[in-house]
Amino acid sequence: MGWFTRNLQKYLGQALNKYYINSFTQIGDINASFDFDKTWAIETAYSKNPDVFAIVKQISSKTAQVPCYLKKIKNEKALSKYNLNRKNITLDHLRYKNKAFAEDYLQFPLEQPNPIYHWKHFIQLYSTYLNTTGDVFIYKHINELDEVQGYYVLPSNFMRIYIKGNNYQFSNESPVAGYEMQISTGVSIPFSAEEVIHIKTPNPVWDTNGSQLYGFSPLKSAYYNTENVIQANKHLYKMFKSSGAFGFIFSKGESLDETQAQQFKDRILEMDASKDRLAKIAGIGTEIGFQRIALSNKDMEPWNALSYDRKTICNVLGWSDVLLNTEGSAKLGGDEMGQVRKRVLVDTIIPQLELLEEALTKEFRQFKGYENTQLMFDITEMPEVQEDINKVIEWASKSPISVNEIRALIKYEPYESDVADKPLIKAGYMTIDELEARGFEIPIDNERGAS
Repeated sequence: MGWFTRNLQKYLGQALNKYYINSFTQIGDINASFDFDKTWAIETAYSKNPDVFAIVKQISSKTAQVPCYLKKIKNEKALSKYNLNRKNITLDHLRYKNKAFAEDYLQFPLEQPNPIYHWKHFIQLYSTYLNTTGDVFIYKHINELDEVQGYYVLPSNFMRIYIKGNNYQFSNESPVAGYEMQISTGVSIPFSAEEVIHIKTPNPVWDTNGSQLYGFSPLKSAYYNTENVIQANKHLYKMFKSSGAFGFIFSKGESLDETQAQQFKDRILEMDASKDRLAKIAGIGTEIGFQRIALSNKDMEPWNALSYDRKTICNVLGWSDVLLNTEGSAKLGGDEMGQVRKRVLVDTIIPQLELLEEALTKEFRQFKGYENTQLMFDITEMPEVQEDINKVIEWASKSPISVNEIRALIKYEPYESDVADKPLIKAGYMTIDELEARGFEIPIDNERGAS
């Protein structure tokens, strides 16, 4: 039964499926615990820290740009070798890829994952939740005929995992009894274990209540750095709002009584609120002073500390701060910046996409006609690795491989010639006599008497 059907039944007051009631309440199944509030990761870190938002947005945008293909597998042995090391682009890597898959590209079994958004949006949400909460929960919308109709990325910060029995036990059977999306107090939507695809980061936090079933949020280790940026921005906002004034005004001469002090305060508020040209000028019959009791941004010098916090957040997310609009980005040349972009693509984005690739490949193979297919995120078309591709092609042109193999590496159509399928070996030089003996005519420059 699909989520929409169950949800409709719930709000119409009908009884939920007895399976969920039994699984989550009556047989003692418990909510797997976790020691980090993942709502904070979305509603505070991502939504209120501009550095976290900028980094995660760059990661998710770049992740969605990686070309994605669905192809039939034609050589399992070559596929295994291709999957051994996807990060290093070598001649063997490209050759194994061409041998592993058929040439034709297949359409996705679903044109888009659901009516709300397309596949690129789907991938961006996947990347955003994985890099903030460490978890991605994908709901499979299944109709009455047990056919998958769509895929939805659920809000990871609202998801809870229920485990079988009273505590976690080692077994060959999955410990997951089901899932629940707790939107707010008293409002929750249950899911069976078969309806949800759970992708997570490795989690070393372990207990008998199933904490290890959740992913480890990278922002957990940068909690204080994230809060530092938020609090610094709040302080800066307050300083601007008060024109930098935090403290007390006092009379240097005769003391102000309570009425005079209140009138003085009211006058300051009027001056601050007025938009008239001369409203900021006022007179007073006594000498006054000002005692500041709060540190200004200049006194605190927060920017050096915030630069450290930004670098730390970038480190835990596997990103580089020079890719942000910072002073460091202006110091790098084109080649250096290209190496930075390539590093984050290869070291951060590709490992995350491989997790999604594995999960969706398993899903797509359940559709008719897609039994022997694989989803593939191909970085060889990304601009960050074109220099490596050019080096591989240059080396391949000097190697004992056929012309058609070289053309396949750069995704060109093969030549329809037997010669093009045979390895070519450069055997050195030939004399003019040898060329003439093979039927080649050597043009002669009559004026110079030279060939």
